[in-house]
Amino acid sequence: MIGSVHRSPPAPTPIWAALAFAGGTAPSAMVPFVTAASKNWAEGTPVTVTDATLPMALEAMSVTTFVSQ
Repeated sequence: MIGSVHRSPPAPTPIWAALAFAGGTAPSAMVPFVTAASKNWAEGTPVTVTDATLPMALEAMSVTTFVSQ
């Protein structure tokens, strides 16, 4: 499980980031769960982990938790 908090300036903008896994075996995919003004622990579409890297799109003013599949 990976948690992330995104606080943005007054004009909300998403953040794109990548997380690299080191050591051990990386999961094949991770499922995002988002809590924001209009979402309450909303399950998103699984995100594929490629070359031990998880690409992340974090909504503005949100908390996102990624859970491995």
